[in-house]
Order: sequence, then structure tokens, then C-alpha cells
Amino acid sequence: MIPFILVAAAICALPVSPSGRIMANTRRRLHPVVIPLVVALMVPAILATDRSTLLISACMAGVVALRAVTAARARKAHENALAATSTFLGHVVAAVRAGSGMPDACTRAVEQLPANTPADLTKELRRAAALCQGSGHGARALTSSDMVELREVGNVWALSSQLGIPAADLLSSARTRIDHALRHRNATKAALAGPRATAAILSVLPLVGVLMGEAMGARPMALLTGGGLGGLLLVIGTALVCAGFITSQAIIRRAAG
Repeated sequence: MIPFILVAAAICALPVSPSGRIMANTRRRLHPVVIPLVVALMVPAILATDRSTLLISACMAGVVALRAVTAARARKAHENALAATSTFLGHVVAAVRAGSGMPDACTRAVEQLPANTPADLTKELRRAAALCQGSGHGARALTSSDMVELREVGNVWALSSQLGIPAADLLSSARTRIDHALRHRNATKAALAGPRATAAILSVLPLVGVLMGEAMGARPMALLTGGGLGGLLLVIGTALVCAGFITSQAIIRRAAG
């Protein structure tokens, strides 16, 4: 029993796609709480009941579902971060070209960030604007950021200061690259919507088959939840479905780049 619990915990701890970098702090806060909680709830339940195979199967399915939801949230947060960064750069470039200095341009741009901007990104941009107002080293705040997008913007900003190139031109180029990346992500997401739906449907089909058998009077639920050979089949079947879902999601992530 314990090996199955360890396998489920290992699946939950596997890294999500690179697009989840923006949610790294959230996952670090989530996993140390979720994994011990799941194990702490499962072990007494397994010891107190003879439905250990049912609990193990439910744990495996729950862990995979949790990981899928976390990955989807990470992808959405990353897209919001890219869009917010593009919006920030657009306001900065427009203000600088209108004659404002970088400190005022950054401050105004931060105030006009979208409402769905991730909190970490807003915090980093506010810190950069404050440093720009105080010491004029706003670029340094971005180059030391944990977010790749902000580090790239900070490097471009620092380069403009070092070489005397107008910041508006380089920041405009950085915004163009981000917009291009967003368009590519949206096009890829639309192209992979079908495979994602297919993977989800195929993962649910075994459950549909069991329910159909129950409706026909074959009573597969009694066999699968009764322990013994049926319980072993439930664990193996759940493990295979989870492995298939994880594999299909990995293939889709690689296709998305």
C-alpha cells in the first residue's frame, strides 16, 4: 500500500511545464501542504477500512487531477503576465515618446496595469518604478527579477542606458517580441484544443464503461470496490489511466513548445 502512496506523491511533485514559471511560488506553497495532508488522511483510512484499493485509486486520480488543475492555472497566469508586461511596456513607450521621463512613465504604466495582472508581477513592476523614481536604477530591479520576461525587459532597459540608445525604441522592440509570443501561444492553444479535449475524453471513457456496465446489471462497481482481485484491477486500471493522461499532456506540452 505504502508504495502506491509514494508513487502518487511523486506524481504530484513532478515539475509542470516551463510555462508554469510564473506560478512557482504558488506551487512551492501548495505541495508541502497538500502531499503530507493527503498521506495523513489516507494512512488512517487505509488502516481503518478494508477498502484500501479504492482509497489508493482515489488518491492516484486526485493527485493527477490536482496536478492538471495546477498546470492549467500556471499556463493562464503566465499568459496574463505576458499580456500585462506588454501593456506596461506600451504605456511606458507612449509616455516616453510624448516627452515624459522614465520615472514618470513607469509610475503611470504601473497604475494602468490590467486587473488580472498576477500579484508577483505587479509587485516587481511597482518596485522597479519606485527605484526609478528614487535612484534611477529601475532596470536593475527588473534584471534581478525571478521572472524571465521582466529580466529581458530589464536587460533591454539597462542596455539603452549604457549605450545611449533611446529607451522607447528598445522597449518597443521588447514589446513586439512579447506580442509575437502571445500570438504564437494563442494560435498553438487553438490548434491543440482538439487534442486536449480528446485526451480528457479518453481518460473518462473507462469510467463511462463502468457506469454502462452498472446500468446493464453487470455490477462492475461491486467487483471493483469489493477488494481482492477486483480491487487489484481497480488500482491497475486507475494507474494506467493516470499514466495515459500524464503522457498525453506531456506530448501536448511539447507540441505547444
